[in-house]
Amino acid sequence: RGRQPFAGATVVNLSPAVADEIGLDPTRRGVVIVNVDDDSPAARFGFERLDQVVAVNGVEIGSVNELKAATAGPQPLWKLAVRRGDRVLAVNVPG
Repeated sequence: RGRQPFAGATVVNLSPAVADEIGLDPTRRGVVIVNVDDDSPAARFGFERLDQVVAVNGVEIGSVNELKAATAGPQPLWKLAVRRGDRVLAVNVPG
């Protein structure tokens, strides 16, 4: 209990330059996962490199600082919206 859903993931702000470098749409904003450590909570929850975190518990995420704030406290269940390619996935992760 008390696990953060993105523990073990490297998350960066998605700027036009970063998007261009990793092959994403440069008009997208928010945060993107650029690495997931093997055997980390983030890997066990199924997060992948290039997943874009759209929202946490209904709060839109526009920056790494907003993601940190949204995941700072314990939650019994994390309700996440993650864009993978052209799809937005609803991911529920136990806290």
